[in-house]
Amino acid sequence: MSSVHLFARVSARKMATEFQQQLAAGGLCNAESIKAFNQMYNTPGFYDKNIQQTYPMFPFMPHFATYPTTGTSSFSPSASSTSSTSSTTNPSKKKPVPVPEKDKDNTYYERRRRNNEAARKSREQRRKQDLDNEVKVRHLMDENAKLLAFVHQLTMENNNMKYQLAQQSMQLSQVNSVDQTHVNIPTF
Repeated sequence: MSSVHLFARVSARKMATEFQQQLAAGGLCNAESIKAFNQMYNTPGFYDKNIQQTYPMFPFMPHFATYPTTGTSSFSPSASSTSSTSSTTNPSKKKPVPVPEKDKDNTYYERRRRNNEAARKSREQRRKQDLDNEVKVRHLMDENAKLLAFVHQLTMENNNMKYQLAQQSMQLSQVNSVDQTHVNIPTF
């Protein structure tokens, strides 16, 4: 490893440590989130080799690398690198308190029914939006491919015309040189 890469790694680690200290000083994170941060940025991932070669000064870049999609737009929290820590370190989310059977009256069941209906509608809307987005993406990708093919065709035509122009220019210069050598000089 060259001294430049070594310096870049040390600088990046120092930046990450300073960032952790700033977060801790501001009370924005606890020991668990620092541990998760360290795991996230110190564990080599699938894209680390390419990202480290491209951006040697930024060891945190693999976390922001684009991940391959399977063609569906569903997000899998279990596949996320932070899903195991986010559920345990998020103290702001209230845990559901079970309602005792004696307190479950008609208003409770009506409220649950409305909530379930709203959740179902929300999921359907999100699913519909995802499908609409997929259709739009496919359409835009097709349009982009057509435009790229058209640009390629125009580039080829342009290059062909340049070649023809160069050929004609060369032929014209040859004709001009021949005409100048056969100039009729009148004799007396």
